Amino acid sequence: MTFTLPPIQPHTQAKHHILQYYLKQWFPILGSTYGDLRYIDGFSGPGEYEGGDQGSPLIALNTVRQHSYFDAYAREGKTMDFLFADKESDYSRHLKTKIDETYQPRSFQITVKNGEFEDLVTCLMDDIETREEPVPPTLVFIDPFGPAGFSMDLLARLSSFTGIEVLINLNYTEFVRWILSDPTKHVTADRLYGGQRWKPALDLSGQERADFLVTEYENALREIGWRSTSFEMVNIQNQLAYHLVFGTQSPKGLEAMKRAMRDASQTGEFRYTDRIDPSQPVLMGLEKENEYPREIGESLFAKYDGMEISKSQLLEAEVNWHRQWLPQDLREALLHLEYGDDPRIKGVRNGDGRTRRKDSYPDGCYITFGRHAMRRLF
Repeated sequence: MTFTLPPIQPHTQAKHHILQYYLKQWFPILGSTYGDLRYIDGFSGPGEYEGGDQGSPLIALNTVRQHSYFDAYAREGKTMDFLFADKESDYSRHLKTKIDETYQPRSFQITVKNGEFEDLVTCLMDDIETREEPVPPTLVFIDPFGPAGFSMDLLARLSSFTGIEVLINLNYTEFVRWILSDPTKHVTADRLYGGQRWKPALDLSGQERADFLVTEYENALREIGWRSTSFEMVNIQNQLAYHLVFGTQSPKGLEAMKRAMRDASQTGEFRYTDRIDPSQPVLMGLEKENEYPREIGESLFAKYDGMEISKSQLLEAEVNWHRQWLPQDLREALLHLEYGDDPRIKGVRNGDGRTRRKDSYPDGCYITFGRHAMRRLF
């Protein structure tokens, strides 16, 4: 080995936890529905860290292979295509050695390539378009060691294919240190953002600058077709590490990622801060999670007071594409509104006319928002 393995940081372990958790949900849902799948790791590294901790490629392989659904997936003759890319030849060679040392099932099609992520993925998309092949559901993990290495143009092209999702490490700290401060590298910022929308950040500082840069990055993603959420990952010293940005075109994908983020936030190795609402310092985890029902309840009552609306409409309009809320939070919010100290739900009825069980909000039910008239005291 002609290079030194990098040390692993706590926030890197947290990022890997999120990736692992998301793959555990992504694999059986899409595998049982669509068949063949693809996973791309654009900055795969050597596959391990100093001390033996696994890198993201081995985590992805092991997560799928050890999943309870994997045997059924393989028996059906389905395959999962893994593409691991890295521009460092030593890393690619070491990763291939690590993969070859372990058993890999025949249903895995594993490719390790040495080269620039953007060039390799562009060639892959060119080939797909030339062959006019359908694109399998694909998760693209974009986790560069520095602040750049991929462009908004590449993400725009990826968004043109149905079924692709991206998980991006937007390395804010390195971006500010190496790109924002150096005018000769501002062309790299233009590529990353797809234009000069980042430029007002030159006149900002601190959290205001961080909020602006991530908001504008997500705005750029939305303009090219992605629905996204992002999480500011902070280490145990309360120092900003990076932003993890997830882009999808599926509400189910977004729900799975929100569950992964919420689960991972309880490891104690880091926390998420809410750049949207600075008065609420914790985005995920028990502190913030317990506040979601109250937030949802207040929002729903303010919007739907006096109206009857179906549960499915509430999920579609208010929860599915929300940055943090999950369907389970909606149920807790409705319970709070209906049975709390200040009841603000007049009634709940089943769409099929059957008697509704107390404390339940079944699919197909309708909720009428509004305060009950006060009873006369005499």
